[in-house]
Amino acid sequence: MIILLGVPALVVVSALAQSPWGTSSIAMTVPIALLMGVCLRVLRPGRVAEVSLIGVGLPLLALVAGRWVAESSWADTFTLAPSTLVIWLVTYGFRPWP
Repeated sequence: MIILLGVPALVVVSALAQSPWGTSSIAMTVPIALLMGVCLRVLRPGRVAEVSLIGVGLPLLALVAGRWVAESSWADTFTLAPSTLVIWLVTYGFRPWP
């Protein structure tokens, strides 16, 4: 099972290594997910269709914005080595509570 989980992680790290476009697009999805959670729990409980539209529209916008980031001065910030990506992915996946 550990090997099976390691293969997609290797694919993700290989795809995002040295790619500011991909890294910035993925990084923008974290705040989008948090916003969706707040909307569903606090701001608009039960409005699943509205939050689903947000969940489709904002990631598409993040994908387009990734190109702008890649062509800007921010590109160096989002150009990460594979070892750095592994650290970020492990940190992202870690959840201390059950």
